[in-house]
Amino acid sequence: MDKNTCRVIPLATGQVRLYDFGAVKLHTYESGDSIQDQTLW
Repeated sequence: MDKNTCRVIPLATGQVRLYDFGAVKLHTYESGDSIQDQTLW
């Protein structure tokens, strides 16, 4: 498992990074604004 490998999906504002660990997928949303908000789901 390589935890640094992910798929980056650019959005109009920010980006989504998709980490695939097989049975578990982690999505992170990075806002790209000045305070660098990040959401995990």
